Amino acid sequence: MTADQLKRLRGAVGKRRIAAKNRAVQLQDIKIKRKEAETVFIERNLPLYALKTEMTFPGIAELPPDAQGALVSLVFNRGTSMEGDRRAEMRAIRDAVPSGDLQEIADQLRSMKRLWINKGLDGLLRRREEEAKLVESCIV
Repeated sequence: MTADQLKRLRGAVGKRRIAAKNRAVQLQDIKIKRKEAETVFIERNLPLYALKTEMTFPGIAELPPDAQGALVSLVFNRGTSMEGDRRAEMRAIRDAVPSGDLQEIADQLRSMKRLWINKGLDGLLRRREEEAKLVESCIV
């Protein structure tokens, strides 16, 4: 990767929505090998988001590994904020984690889909459903 490409990539960090979409067009010439991308994801991103998840949902270490993974996925995709109506389910999950209430966690992941129904974000709806199923798979 050239210095110019790296500089352009750094300029894209933190961009969201339309700003991210506009910037992506300017980065199409940059190719990153899958193995290199996976290494960065596993060695940097996953530990960072696992830590953020532990801080967001105290007691998560006591949950089964698959339930932990579902919540890391949630934090990776939605962040850690607990403020506002759009975060009601995040707060409910936070409250359910210490007691290990896996069904409540799964129910709240599903409830969260209310935010994206009929908005052309079917992938996001599937992601929340798969996270809910992963948590439910831990219920004995």
